[in-house]
Amino acid sequence: MKALAPVLMAASLSLFTTSSFAKSDIMLPMDTNEETMDFGEVYVGDYVYDDIDVVAGDTDMTISEIALTGDMFQVAHNCPDTLPAGKTCHIFVIFEPTATGDFTGELSVKASIGDYLFHLMGSGYEEGD
Repeated sequence: MKALAPVLMAASLSLFTTSSFAKSDIMLPMDTNEETMDFGEVYVGDYVYDDIDVVAGDTDMTISEIALTGDMFQVAHNCPDTLPAGKTCHIFVIFEPTATGDFTGELSVKASIGDYLFHLMGSGYEEGD
């Protein structure tokens, strides 16, 4: 499985991130190559995710890396090594705490149009916390 793949504007590429719980909308290209994804408080045993849509512009986009760190985070995607012009792939970042507390991680995406870093954060809680 590959790591994440955001997009810059090397051929009018754009990347959209929308949360399943309506928390964030991230669109690439951005003015910065870093962004924070805050998953908020999640009950231990439940999960939430953000969906990042990666859209190639007028030319093919090479995705060389989608990498994740962080114990309570997972990544899934359907992005090929080369995303054909005009096509879209999806990256899902999942926060699924198995313990209480605050958790962090990072998702990095390296593509022919630029490198992106997403700082991940979320909290796990149980009843009574």
